[in-house]
Amino acid sequence: MSSAVIVGCGLVSPLGLGATEHAFYLRASVGAPPPPAFETADGKPVRARHCGFLGASLGMAERLSRMVEIAAHQALSPWETASQAGPFALAFVAPRRAGILAADVAKARSHAARRCGASVVQTWVDAAGAFAALEQAGVWLSDGCASAVLLMGVDSFIHPDALAEDLECGESPWCPRRPPASEGAAALLLTRPERARALGLSGARVRGSGTAVGKGTDEDDAILDGTAMTALLRAFPPRRIDLVVGQEKVDDLRQRDWHLARAREASRFAEEAEAVTLEDETGRLGAAAGVACMAFGVGALQHGIFRGLSPTAHLIAWAISRDGTRGAALVQGGVG
Repeated sequence: MSSAVIVGCGLVSPLGLGATEHAFYLRASVGAPPPPAFETADGKPVRARHCGFLGASLGMAERLSRMVEIAAHQALSPWETASQAGPFALAFVAPRRAGILAADVAKARSHAARRCGASVVQTWVDAAGAFAALEQAGVWLSDGCASAVLLMGVDSFIHPDALAEDLECGESPWCPRRPPASEGAAALLLTRPERARALGLSGARVRGSGTAVGKGTDEDDAILDGTAMTALLRAFPPRRIDLVVGQEKVDDLRQRDWHLARAREASRFAEEAEAVTLEDETGRLGAAAGVACMAFGVGALQHGIFRGLSPTAHLIAWAISRDGTRGAALVQGGVG
């Protein structure tokens, strides 16, 4: 995966627009979300955050497409400034939940494909799909079938059926502070290092990416062992990790699985390594979470959000899908 460089990032959520804005807002603890727009039949407010510029009543197909449009524009901006065209490939990470129809996803995906002029399009599902898509992006770039790859993830809970499904799961004693349901989109633009240098573009280098199915899903109560996530970490080149952007505070499953894996691979992590759960601020991002973690991490390193971290530090981004698929990537900031 060292053949891929991230030269553009896009990020949209109720917290803000752009990876840079998210990084600064999280650091400054600002960016209050709109008030709850939904309530239960007995009048209790539903813990959900929506993008204020979309409103809460916009239809699902339109809201997914609008978020995709904004994130894609942000990620493609450096490439278009350099007056470059394709061929492009689109790696699309799609949601699968109540309230989102196949036609809604198809419209958002078609919008992204048209925006970048993609001649190759492939779809993955849910948060960890981002890391399988990242692997495939490296293959496309190495094979020469694309000069650049747009990796895009999008999801939204802002629909009565999606929120009803989420409420049915409830909050257990094991994860009483689960972040609220939310929505968002994230995008990464990847190209080969030599192409980036020729265009005068700098970016973060992807050093490794992978997925693995582990014990424990959102639908069962299997005893977690952290084996799958540990295997992913062990497959990466030995580098000191200074920043982790993942889902540690999303729920008990994700927290425990990550803690088990990190404990086994403790020697990889700097003693003062920063750990960030973006969704603790944005709300849960569903299928967009994996791409969002990578986009936020790259933006945070680029703009020096965390004191003492070099712009060329290494970060781990990770996420777990509803079906128990674990995904992670190792990224080095600002090396082109």
